[in-house]
Amino acid sequence: MRFLLLPFLLISFSIYSQNAKLGEKEIQDVEAVKFKNKTTKRAAEETKALHEAIGKKLADMALENPDSIQSYKGVKVVRVSSDSKSKFSADIIYLDNSTRFGHIHSIQRILSGYIQNAFEYNEDKADILATYVIYYNAMHRGGVKYIKSKYSDEIIKRTSKSYLGISVNYKNWPGKTEI
Repeated sequence: MRFLLLPFLLISFSIYSQNAKLGEKEIQDVEAVKFKNKTTKRAAEETKALHEAIGKKLADMALENPDSIQSYKGVKVVRVSSDSKSKFSADIIYLDNSTRFGHIHSIQRILSGYIQNAFEYNEDKADILATYVIYYNAMHRGGVKYIKSKYSDEIIKRTSKSYLGISVNYKNWPGKTEI
């Protein structure tokens, strides 16, 4: 089964679906979300590369051991499959309490790196999908009812209603984000 990152259930959700186009359509129907960031300063190229590398490393770890939670640099991922053909599976990405990301672009770069390695998208397409995943997860923050209608019950079991998705405020990301 080919995995496809969908919602950042950060909402670190990435979904892995047998129908990649269906998964893309699910997240591409979202509107832009305004985030409160710690800074407006542009990240150095080294920082950008580090964030993308975190996502790529997590993807490699998840592909190697898909049945267990993987952790790297304060970011965790677990792949959750669906027994139902009518509901999505997901890769849930968690930010633990040690993370100190101050701008949504940091998280977007991690997701992009993850999508590139986990789902074999090129960088440009992964960047776009990562942005949609972030918006999707912000829009559906805490939306357990909506998520239950679209995703495997196992995903609900592995997430917290309070932390499902991503807050629009950077102060609420560490330990409180499940994409």
